[in-house]
Order: sequence, then structure tokens, then C-alpha cells
Amino acid sequence: MKVVQSITAAFIASLVLPAPMLQAQPGQEAMFDSHGYLTACSSRVSKGAMLMLRLCVSSAIKLCNLSLGPQRLGGCMASTALWLEHDSKRIAQEYPRALNEQEEPQIECSNPQVANLTSTQICAYQMALLKWFKLRVVELDQRPRTR
Repeated sequence: MKVVQSITAAFIASLVLPAPMLQAQPGQEAMFDSHGYLTACSSRVSKGAMLMLRLCVSSAIKLCNLSLGPQRLGGCMASTALWLEHDSKRIAQEYPRALNEQEEPQIECSNPQVANLTSTQICAYQMALLKWFKLRVVELDQRPRTR
């Protein structure tokens, strides 16, 4: 029951995030601001709440996909992977001593099969996600408690 309450709370919180959610230039289609959403959502996650981090990432992809249509899922995953890579670099710069002993994550990407996505897209996303999760654990562990 607590998991359902946590997921519900995260969903409600994601609806009231202050970051702009759609970006569009005149004459272009509106695109969900995945990077703004990921920054806002992940900044609200506290130590021990890895489920919430996964929810932030998966929601960003789903909302991007809804804004652009199912044929653009690869672009949404690539955009999310790019944000994950940039945030991983930020964490590595903030906590270099804590990361000295961390190994580069390895993942088996031999034959992932998802409709309308290439194995390159899937593997890039999986690698970025795995690395980011490992670094976020370090970051959350190193942060001083606010409560």
C-alpha cells in the first residue's frame, strides 16, 4: 500500500512542478520539456527513494512520447539519455573523491528488441540510465540530511 501511495504522491507532485513543460517555437510542434521535468523531478527525490527516480525517468519518456506521438519514442529516449549523461557528469564533478572507486557500469546489450527502436538507441539509454542510477546513489548518500 505504501508503494501505491508513494507513486500516487509522485504523480500528483509531477503535475504541479513549476518548470515549463512544453517548448515550442513559432511554426513548430509543442514538445514536452523532458530536461526541465527530469531536473525538477529528480531534485525532489531523497535518499533511499530509488523508485521515485525511476518514476521520474519513465514519466519523462512517456510524457515526451505523448507530446510527439509514438513514432518519436526513439527521440524521447535519446533526449532522456542525453540528460542522464549530463547529470552523471555533474554528479561526478561534485563528488570526485566518492567516485574514485566506482567502476564504469557494464551492460549486456546484445539483442534488445523493442518495436520502432534500434538496438543502438536502447543500449545508449540503458547505459546512461545505469550509470546515472549508480551516481545518484552516491550523490544522495553524500548529501547532508535536511530532516
